[in-house]
Amino acid sequence: DGLQVYTALNIELQGFARKAIAEGLHELDRRQGFRGPLAQLKNEALRTLFRDRYRGELGLALGVEFAPQQGETYLAVVTGFDAKGLTVNLDVAGKEGLMPLAGMRWARRPDPTERVDLHYVTDVRRVLKKGDVVSARATTKQALAKDTHGWEVAESIPKEGDLYALEQEPIAQGALLSVDPRSGYAVAQVGGYDFEESTYNRAVQACREPGSAFKPVVYSAAIDKLDYTASTPVDDKPIIFDDPDNAMRWKPDNAGLEFLGKIPMRTCVKDSINTPAIRVAEAVGIEDVIKNARRLGITTPLKRELGTALGSSCTTLLDLLQVYVTINQYGERRDTLFVRRVVDRYGNVLEDNSAAWDPTLDFVSRLDRAYARLVTPKRQALDPQSAFLMLSLLRDVVQDGTGVAASHTGHVAAGKTGTTDDSFDAWFMGFTKNLVTGVWVGHDKKERPLGVSEQGGRTALPIWVGYTIRALTDYSTTPAKKKAQGDFAPPPGVVRVSIDPDTGKLARPGSARSVPAYYRTGTEPTEVAPDRSVFNAEEQNPFQIDEEIGAPL
Repeated sequence: DGLQVYTALNIELQGFARKAIAEGLHELDRRQGFRGPLAQLKNEALRTLFRDRYRGELGLALGVEFAPQQGETYLAVVTGFDAKGLTVNLDVAGKEGLMPLAGMRWARRPDPTERVDLHYVTDVRRVLKKGDVVSARATTKQALAKDTHGWEVAESIPKEGDLYALEQEPIAQGALLSVDPRSGYAVAQVGGYDFEESTYNRAVQACREPGSAFKPVVYSAAIDKLDYTASTPVDDKPIIFDDPDNAMRWKPDNAGLEFLGKIPMRTCVKDSINTPAIRVAEAVGIEDVIKNARRLGITTPLKRELGTALGSSCTTLLDLLQVYVTINQYGERRDTLFVRRVVDRYGNVLEDNSAAWDPTLDFVSRLDRAYARLVTPKRQALDPQSAFLMLSLLRDVVQDGTGVAASHTGHVAAGKTGTTDDSFDAWFMGFTKNLVTGVWVGHDKKERPLGVSEQGGRTALPIWVGYTIRALTDYSTTPAKKKAQGDFAPPPGVVRVSIDPDTGKLARPGSARSVPAYYRTGTEPTEVAPDRSVFNAEEQNPFQIDEEIGAPL
């Protein structure tokens, strides 16, 4: 009816998001092995028929030679191999192509119990047969050599001819949602690998268990309600819960199956240790944890059980991202906006969610919105001090914890990994000063795990990094304010001190192992950490072992 809808999406960032999702899912798929050829053409007549039909699909007239475009994927027929099993000969739309071992080393037989880096292919003849139809991506010698992991394989790459790498369509799905936290604009949104194959939007519709990506809800509640700090000691030892009503016993484990005894809360967060999160949730009370989740932006149903502290209740990427936007904004709730403005055919504005600093607005409109924002009461989910203390712990996750790869963006960043039991879901939720982005990877049906060693830091985080690097580079090269730059300044009432990371106590003067930590004024540690240059037998083994459970007391 002539309506004009102005979305919050940024076209450039949307392209970066799609590219990052595609790259990440392809990389994950390669780690799981080769599922086999698309078809098998057993005789020359079938191969000729296939070639002619495929040339027609590509729009190639009779006598016109096929010219591959770098980075594009084509259907190819295997026509033979070299004598050493290092190169596959291909027919691509009637033109000869070569697929060296370097382009298919990942193509082992699928086995969800094995790591691909321990089982690389060494002979292409063990993977493909003459007449196999495969997907082949046009590439270059330089690109192939970059991924060979060994000079022997690099030396086997042909010096001439059209080169290809083996490809296959990913079977896992992924979603990415990216928000400008100041305006609430959803600047990029990808709901799956291929919209033409599936219109299901996993960024806003899929309800999945967030795993450890939910833990900031628990720890921020403890900071806000109980004045927990980075140094608060938390027990990391086995804990068992009995449920007589359901005749069940639950014993949460840590990812490394190790227990460390009493450790500072900073360590619990940055290393994503499970049992301390349960103990903190128990101290806060699960009802208050759920109330905090609601304040921070989660709307999906949450189970009233301690397992919720480990992300056992499903939520959406949109809801979970709202938690991180709120922390990024020092505890102030900002709704995520997908539509900026709706105008009818006569120029009447039917809906307007534009932010005061929206560059598409005229000066008067921006002034009106700035005034409206000034007089509208803030929705403060957490006080600024509590939010900043949680933010600083999430920075530790990136600096030397499970999310350390996020530091590769070259910008100040904070975030949290998340992985569910048996690696059915992998998450990374993270942010810089002016961009909050969440990534989820998994299968639509919870029937297939992602694979051995697949977890938030390995599966979802590289997608986040790939997108964020491009997005921040784009921001920093625009004439507008350089959104990529900036650190998080502590609000009034917060102090910074240097602590010993192992004990949470004040670092000794001149200590090489000290780390910065933030505290609400008056809650910072006052006791100095012991001198580690002096040892005795008790200090070398500071934990007494409970022989019954095999863990520190």
